[in-house]
Amino acid sequence: MEKAQIKDFPYVVTPVVLVATEENGKINFAPHGQYGSILAEPPIVYISVIKEHLTAQNILKTKTFSINIPDKAVFEKLLHCGNVSGIDQDKTKVFKTFYGKMEVPLIEECKINYACEVVKIIEIKYCYMFLSEIKEIYIDNNCLENDMPNIVKIDPLLASIGGKFWTINELNK
Repeated sequence: MEKAQIKDFPYVVTPVVLVATEENGKINFAPHGQYGSILAEPPIVYISVIKEHLTAQNILKTKTFSINIPDKAVFEKLLHCGNVSGIDQDKTKVFKTFYGKMEVPLIEECKINYACEVVKIIEIKYCYMFLSEIKEIYIDNNCLENDMPNIVKIDPLLASIGGKFWTINELNK
C-alpha cells in the first residue's frame, strides 16, 4: 500500500463535548474536541483549552467545570458557542442548565453530563490541559439499556480536522 505524507497534525476522529463553566453567575459554554479519558477508577478525564479562552480562565479560578455530551439536536447551538467568545458575549441563556451537588452548570439538552473537579493542570505551549476527576454523572433515562449507557441511543457528535462532523448512527449505516 502506498502512503502519502500529510501535514503534521493528528488526523483522528474525536468526540465533541460542550464544556460549561461559571464565574460570578455568568455561564460560558464552549465546544471542545481535545477531550478524553485517562483513568476509569477514579474516573479521570482531560480537556485541553487555549490559555486565553474564557473557559480556561474560569476553570483556573473555580477548579470545576462540566463536560456535556451533545448530539445533533444541539448542533446549531454548539456551532454558535464555538463562533462567539464568552468574553464578548454572554452565553448564559444559550442552553437550559441544571445543577447537581457540585454546583457546576450541566446542560439539560445533552444526554450525558459530567461534573468535574480539576486534580492537575499541565501547561503545554499555548494550552492548559486540565486533568479532572468526574464527581457526578447524569444520563437521560432513555439512553440506558439494562442500567448501562447505550452509545447508539446517545448518538454523540464526532469531529475530525477540517470541520467534519458525524454521529455514531450516521457512521453505523
